[in-house]
Amino acid sequence: MNKIKKVATKLKLGRPKALSPKQVEALADEMMQYFYDHTEIKHLSSFCAYKQTYAQKLTELANDSGYFAEALRIAKELLHSRIVEDGFDARSSNFHIFNLKCNYGYKDTQDVNVTSDSEITISYDTVSSHDDIDNEDD
Repeated sequence: MNKIKKVATKLKLGRPKALSPKQVEALADEMMQYFYDHTEIKHLSSFCAYKQTYAQKLTELANDSGYFAEALRIAKELLHSRIVEDGFDARSSNFHIFNLKCNYGYKDTQDVNVTSDSEITISYDTVSSHDDIDNEDD
């Protein structure tokens, strides 16, 4: 009969324990190092998956620790700059137009003057709500 081997996993189950201030600072430093080492990463969720946690937990840590809040702000700016740089490196002009619209008030509207010598008639039938009711009692 075959025996089933138990394989140890890194999956953490249960309620997470509270981190000490030193652990929070170490996590902030680890987060920053992670994003500097992995230049292809462009989203915060990558670090969350790496640490087997969730983004709300990072926000909670930022609310409790000024050091972590500053590290998180810098990490978000770093990731944002990577996305913007990739957008400008793209072959399409869509990102450039999007950037101009969002940051510089650019509008790509057209003035359309519609003139017509013919008369437009719109007709419709009206039905009274009382005409549609069938008397079910008959």
